[in-house]
Amino acid sequence: MEWDTPFNVMGYSWAKRLPCTFPATYSPGIGFRCVSSVWASSSDSKPPQITSSSACSNYAAFGGGIYNTGNVYIGYSDADTVDTSFAGGIFYNYSYYQGGAIYSAGSSSVIKMSGGSLAYNGARSDGGAVRLGGSSESFVMTGGTVDHNVSNTGSTENTGNGGGGFYLGAGNTLTLSGDAVVSYNSAWSGGGVYLNDANLVMSGAAAVSANSSTLESGYGGGVYLNVDDGYSGSFIMGGTSVVYQNSAYNGGGLAVTG
Repeated sequence: MEWDTPFNVMGYSWAKRLPCTFPATYSPGIGFRCVSSVWASSSDSKPPQITSSSACSNYAAFGGGIYNTGNVYIGYSDADTVDTSFAGGIFYNYSYYQGGAIYSAGSSSVIKMSGGSLAYNGARSDGGAVRLGGSSESFVMTGGTVDHNVSNTGSTENTGNGGGGFYLGAGNTLTLSGDAVVSYNSAWSGGGVYLNDANLVMSGAAAVSANSSTLESGYGGGVYLNVDDGYSGSFIMGGTSVVYQNSAYNGGGLAVTG
């Protein structure tokens, strides 16, 4: 299966650039990449430390910038030390399926972000910037921005749900604190964050703002929480955190269904 169909991410058009060929079937634990995607695995002796450069203009089936089954630290010099000089990020990546910037498929994997940005990434299906698809995974964001990302990139063939900034599968958790900002992302539903039986905790001065649901009858311009029978999910706000200036047909700021 070769993908070289033109696609557009927030006004930036990438048409038939460096097409990649992938097998027709995919197995757990196997990722596919081309160009210079960054790779993280639970078998790595040292997780990738993204502190001085950007993973730019990469293409993959899952995880346009990073495919992860271990731990990733963005804006850290080690797992616990913030790199205050970090000003990079993960930009202009595209996933044919899920996770324009990052696709994570680990067990209890941790992704930490203290600064920089995940911006102008796109996914044909879910998670324009980030897709947490493993079990008991967490994304802890204490600073930086996730902005101008888009999922569901305009095809009637798309069977995805949404999550322009983040899409979290069952049992996974997103924590936004400090001055973390999720803004100007778009998706069919969950323009900023899509929680499918998952959890979001906001505190400090964190903000989810100016995101949009683009589907005519879509849910949750800022945050969409869907809880299926037999599962659990939650949305908790504290501190001076805000959800504002988002738009959707159902629930401009927040929509909850179940």
